[in-house]
Amino acid sequence: MAQAIILKNGNIVRKGNITGETYFTTGHLASFKAPDGTRYTCAAYLDIKKRLTFYVQETSFYTNIEAAEYDKMKIYNDKDWDKVEENDIIEIQKREISLMGTPSYCWNTYNKTYHIGESFSDKDIPLTGFTVNTSKSYCNNLALTNTALEFFNKNVILSNDSKVKESIADVAQLINNIDKYIYESFNTGIDLLKENQKALWRTLDTSSLSSDSQKKAYYDQYYINLLNYYNLIKKRIYILNNSTDIESTILTAMSMHPKILIGLSVKIKIEMLIYLVKYLLSEDIDKVEYEEFVVSIVYSFDKTDTNNINLFLDGLIDPKKSISDSKMKEHPKPEEYEIFRNSVTLFEAIYTRMSQSWDVTEKIISWVNYIPGFDFDPVLTRYNFVDAVYRLWRYSKYNPYKDNIYKPELLSLVEDNQNTMFKYSRKPSIKYMPNMSFTIDKTSGPVVINYKSSENFGLYDQNFIFEFTGYNKICALTNDWNVVKNEQISEPPISRSWFPYGYYDIFQPVTLVDHNNETSLPILTVDNADPSGNLDNYNSIVPIFYIKYIAQLSKNKNAEFLIFRTADIVTFFRSGGGLVGKLSHIRGLSKFEHIITLTETIQLSLDVTNAVSDYTASCNNINSKFCQKLKILLGWVELSAVGDDAMSRLQKKIAAKRFIKEIDFGEGIPSDFNTDEAQEFISKIRILAEEIDDLELLNKYKETAKKILDEILSSDTKKYENYYSNNQITELFTVAFNKNLSTSDIAGIIHQACRIRNPVYIAPVAELKQRMENLLQVKRQGFPYTFNSKADFQDYIDEKVKPFIEMFGLPKNTIKYGGSSITSPGGFSPGPQDTDWWVFFENKDEERLFIEELVLRYENYKAQGLMKGSKANGKIRRLRERYAERLKERKEYIDKEYITAVYHGQITEYQGKVVDLRKIRDDGSGFYEAYFGSDETDVTLKVKGDIEAIPNIKIKLF
Repeated sequence: MAQAIILKNGNIVRKGNITGETYFTTGHLASFKAPDGTRYTCAAYLDIKKRLTFYVQETSFYTNIEAAEYDKMKIYNDKDWDKVEENDIIEIQKREISLMGTPSYCWNTYNKTYHIGESFSDKDIPLTGFTVNTSKSYCNNLALTNTALEFFNKNVILSNDSKVKESIADVAQLINNIDKYIYESFNTGIDLLKENQKALWRTLDTSSLSSDSQKKAYYDQYYINLLNYYNLIKKRIYILNNSTDIESTILTAMSMHPKILIGLSVKIKIEMLIYLVKYLLSEDIDKVEYEEFVVSIVYSFDKTDTNNINLFLDGLIDPKKSISDSKMKEHPKPEEYEIFRNSVTLFEAIYTRMSQSWDVTEKIISWVNYIPGFDFDPVLTRYNFVDAVYRLWRYSKYNPYKDNIYKPELLSLVEDNQNTMFKYSRKPSIKYMPNMSFTIDKTSGPVVINYKSSENFGLYDQNFIFEFTGYNKICALTNDWNVVKNEQISEPPISRSWFPYGYYDIFQPVTLVDHNNETSLPILTVDNADPSGNLDNYNSIVPIFYIKYIAQLSKNKNAEFLIFRTADIVTFFRSGGGLVGKLSHIRGLSKFEHIITLTETIQLSLDVTNAVSDYTASCNNINSKFCQKLKILLGWVELSAVGDDAMSRLQKKIAAKRFIKEIDFGEGIPSDFNTDEAQEFISKIRILAEEIDDLELLNKYKETAKKILDEILSSDTKKYENYYSNNQITELFTVAFNKNLSTSDIAGIIHQACRIRNPVYIAPVAELKQRMENLLQVKRQGFPYTFNSKADFQDYIDEKVKPFIEMFGLPKNTIKYGGSSITSPGGFSPGPQDTDWWVFFENKDEERLFIEELVLRYENYKAQGLMKGSKANGKIRRLRERYAERLKERKEYIDKEYITAVYHGQITEYQGKVVDLRKIRDDGSGFYEAYFGSDETDVTLKVKGDIEAIPNIKIKLF
């Protein structure tokens, strides 16, 4: 009679002379020490991605796995075990947790007598026939370290679900293993940080996770990431045998949350990054774990600790900490532009080694130390590295708007000969001579970059790329000849397709302006975004390294992902609102407060400059076309003063032309602007406006409007058909141009008239011209034709629209209204005329979060008895399926059926019931009709960047 054990594959064997056994929670043998003293572990534990049941010597596994040399690994074969015999005593250990009363965590030993013919599988070993051996069982503080036990006790009481409790126990066991076998393996000099990390585990708060399914998913992912870390560190221990101090520090610190790593000095952090770049990040195996640790290091700063933030950022670009370029493989450049490289900054070395998947289906997963509510996404390591550095940059000395106060001592133009951190040139770096020879100035670049990025078959085409050049520099190159051409040379050289536009320090800030947009200036913003939506509170400047990443991403990534990732930092200065007043760095560089320079020969005196500046500062009437066009004009004048390129000059002239047209054919000159200084200003603007031909401006307008019209017509050919000839469309575009309607307005009016109706109705061109006047009238009066007055419209908004949006928990930042009610006193089709509302998510990320919120609502309906479980589960499944289908069809919106809320109001029929956004529901009822009554209304959710229903009018409700 001998002692027997059960292997992972279910086989029963005699124990023999092995010692130090550990067990899986299922009761199977997990690891042991062989007679030669070396430890063997089940391969299923060493590599969780494969269901391997053999036992391998740990040392041989870890020293050969990187080269995938499995034949060199030492395996404990079946022949090494003695066969089990009748009446042998089987011994197993199983983990058991108490689900009753006070929580307890135990490893209990069980025995039973073996009888020939008995067998087990690799699944959980049933305890039938086994008896507990209390002398070999141990619980709580005998089974777990204090840290792991505290984690278990705090978390296991948060759920009554046995599966959740088991997942929590799995995590507790791994914390025990890390605490016991990893932390005690190193004397790294960061013991305080280890204790802080243990404290974080002991106090982990998951109270924000409401459902058991959420908790189960969270703890399961936590376990996987902890196990990956545990096995990675064990591997490094075996490979290195005697780790260096710095690697011991890295291996220990890798388990720690960024909040814990704050305690490390900047010196140690930089040393760790250098070591990672030189010895670990360049390896092909296990890169992601090390890359995520790099991101953790960058995140490990308190935003108020600006001294250490500055020291750390200095270290990333310090020439003394540069990395040899011998291993760097440069991507082919579009053209030679004198790259100067022998070594690269630490920032560049990390950037080029970080991973970036271009798979659009890639999911953001939890990190090993993820805490609900902490804003940290680890998987896209290059993005997260760039984003983490950007966050530090915001609070550093490199940000000219730190604390929302502009610091003019940071920026200057080269010709001003000031000793500032960053310098800019007025002209692009490449300069062509009349004989087509050129020079390249590698010392600086314009502060304004005329960046354009447009979608083409799901990817973005762009007119700029950004490349590292060594020595803390990034070069912006453009393939847009219009950006770099000068007035002496109008045709691009045949020999070159990419042109150096500017050379910038890695942390140097610039401003982005899209010259293609007629009514807005899209500009990336640093911080201090006013949640109320007041765009005057944006500072529009961003470091060049961040733009480099976004541009590179847009070359490779699906357009949907780019919008999802960048929408949170992009805003639009509509109709010049706030442009001149908030771009303080442009104001400082342009010297605009002293003198306005229109061209080399046209300048305005200080008195005129002051008068115009004072007027625009007090000109806040959003309904005044004169005010809007004046601000746009001054914005382009100022931007062209610091970026003297062809596109800026053209936009300045276009803005001048539109300003003069508003004076001559629109509102005229306001009485409070009719001074001598104002008249001088207008007379010189007329000279500038005469430099551009109306025909040139009209052709550009028609081209843009046609592109918009074609896009929206082709997006839904089942409902729309183009009823109008090219000549008719051209005539309508020309009329709209002279009325100062936007290109989207006229494209929308024609699109409305192309709706397929029964009976067929094709509105004559004269009617469409009248609709243009109607739209202008609605904009002037401030309410659509479905209401009698602005007061009636406001009552409808306050009493119905706003409560409706709040009830359904819809976004509040961007809201627009439109439909036939803004272009016609009567409807275009049978039935009553309604007012259409569009509520916008800022980006795809916000939309996805809203879907998860809808799922939680269904979970709550089940819990509250408002909806049967089967029905709610079906709704959740179809919600996800339908949204996935929409993504494939590129019609990305959430079906109104699944946007639900519980109604609490005055309508008895729906009181306390679940309602949704459908006008007519499956049972024939209509909550819309009951709620809005005679005020026919339709509300639709969209995402910024999707095709919009036009024309529309933006309105601020909240």
